[in-house]
Amino acid sequence: MAACTACPVGHQAGFDGEHGELGSTTCTKCRPGRFAETAGSSNCTVCNATAYSDSYGRSACTNCPVGSYAPIPLPVGPCRACPPGSMSRSQGMPVACDLCEIGRYSKISATECTDCAAGRHALGVGTSSCAHCAPGKFSPSPGHQECTACPSGKIANTSGLTSCTPCERGWHAPMTGMDECVACPAGANTFDKESSSECGPCAVGRFSGAAGTAKCTDCAAGRHALGVGTSSCAHCAPGKFSPSPGHQECTACPSGKVTFEAGASACTLCAAGYHTKNTTGCENCTACDAGWFAPTANTSQCVPCSVGTVAGSTASSACTSCFAGEHMPVTGGSSCRACPAGRYSNSNASARCVPCEEGLFANTSGLTTCTRCAQGRFALLPAASSCHACPAGYNIGMQGGVSCEPSGQFWKNYTVPYPRYADIDAGIP
Repeated sequence: MAACTACPVGHQAGFDGEHGELGSTTCTKCRPGRFAETAGSSNCTVCNATAYSDSYGRSACTNCPVGSYAPIPLPVGPCRACPPGSMSRSQGMPVACDLCEIGRYSKISATECTDCAAGRHALGVGTSSCAHCAPGKFSPSPGHQECTACPSGKIANTSGLTSCTPCERGWHAPMTGMDECVACPAGANTFDKESSSECGPCAVGRFSGAAGTAKCTDCAAGRHALGVGTSSCAHCAPGKFSPSPGHQECTACPSGKVTFEAGASACTLCAAGYHTKNTTGCENCTACDAGWFAPTANTSQCVPCSVGTVAGSTASSACTSCFAGEHMPVTGGSSCRACPAGRYSNSNASARCVPCEEGLFANTSGLTTCTRCAQGRFALLPAASSCHACPAGYNIGMQGGVSCEPSGQFWKNYTVPYPRYADIDAGIP
């Protein structure tokens, strides 16, 4: 009897069946999905769940490579690639690949999941791609599940950013997650700071004239800002001034000084002859009235002319002395008065006129001296404006007489007073 021959590897004895047959005269190749790894196998073995054979006569099954899996019940292969969002790290993976964790992703046939890059995120498991962080959000490093909202004071103005940008001076971001900064309104700013979440009003004496201004500016000299949050400065009103920048209020000009127009940084002295009526905050200088004067500039109040002097017009810087023959008995006079008849003044700046003495007279006004009465005439009382003739039977033999004498030797030293003219006229000696 002939000896039996062992079937080679990848074969089984007998025909295509699940079990070999005794007394077989032929060997049959293992069909796909089965294998025979040794010679003389009586039957082929089915590939396990992690391997496959896709042809006849295989002596071994092939493990699924990394990045793939072998679905059951398909031992004939081929292995299927891990779909996007999953991976397999080793050969012979079973029915499915592992899903990528949150914050990671994969393409097809991946052996590892990859962290989402900075500026991107993967919200769930099994993600095939990472999404860009939306405007207003960021992710600073790889592997983030969610993007982080920018804090107040900073923004992300485009998608996919890894950091937020500080708002510039004069701009702010009042909330988290903003994609653009908001300009501070006129009259406010961020106090020269970046990354501000709010704007603050300009302080008194300062302003910002436009939205988005980096810092508030001092009001210029001659201007002021009374309250906070001012977008423009006001001119100081006439009669007031501000000498330097940054003033809240303007200052009233002191007495003797004025500002004629708005916006003054200094007050102007009133000229000689003018005053401010002893008040502050004046817009104009006032001319001194006639009879009054201001001798120098910066005068707060005019002074009356003293007795014997006058100021004949307004805006006088000095008074004028009355001439001889004139007088001014009161202060604040505007014109000199002529001495009346019977009186005189023989010097300038006289406060009063002097009455003519007995025996003298001044028959007109404005005289500087008195005149003696002529012979035969007399002036008994002071301040005479004329001399009287001696009556019949009386005479005076010199000029400047004050009384008449009876004619003749007997009456030589007899004096008749002037008031007794009535007795003379009545015939009484």
